[in-house]
Amino acid sequence: LVAMNRRLRGEVARREKLEQALRDSEQHYRGLVESMTAIAWEMRLSENRFTYVSPHAQALLGYPLSEWLKPGFWQRTLHPDDAEQAMSYCLSESRAGRNHSMDYRMLAADGRVVWIRDIITLIHHGEELILRGLMVDITETKRTEQALRLSEQKFASVFHHCPDIIVLARRIDGRLLAVNSTFEQQVGIPASEALGSTATELNIWG
Repeated sequence: LVAMNRRLRGEVARREKLEQALRDSEQHYRGLVESMTAIAWEMRLSENRFTYVSPHAQALLGYPLSEWLKPGFWQRTLHPDDAEQAMSYCLSESRAGRNHSMDYRMLAADGRVVWIRDIITLIHHGEELILRGLMVDITETKRTEQALRLSEQKFASVFHHCPDIIVLARRIDGRLLAVNSTFEQQVGIPASEALGSTATELNIWG
């Protein structure tokens, strides 16, 4: 009886240590997740609702965390121009059992438009499909990309509509990398033939 009690006390002590280790591990990883500027989330696909979102969700979009946990919240806050495509893509990829990522816009509580890159992982919990993801705010990146595209469009417009011949050539060997419309009109050589050749090879020197 004494030996049995000793074994039971040892088993209880080991179980308590294991439970404490699990609590410490949970607190550690929860601390890591909740300190990120990105939004970590979990969703039950069958219920169409988030079952967990990290605290940064409220800071990013301005909605209380309780609103995030209501059915259909994600769909309601999608930008109207992105909603159908984002929902269709997410649903088809999830049903096919594929992890995926996508860029889309969400509407913040104050009306701001926020670009999101959503990285989604599928977890099978018995018969149920659970989605886990990370939402990253890429608004500034998208603004930079848009500004770059506008800058390139402006350059292309000036380049091609300039009344003077303009060419871009590689310094090391003089091969043409780009020619404007005026070059094609005045020299009579289409860009498709000129690019990659030198002015000497094209015999255009006066």
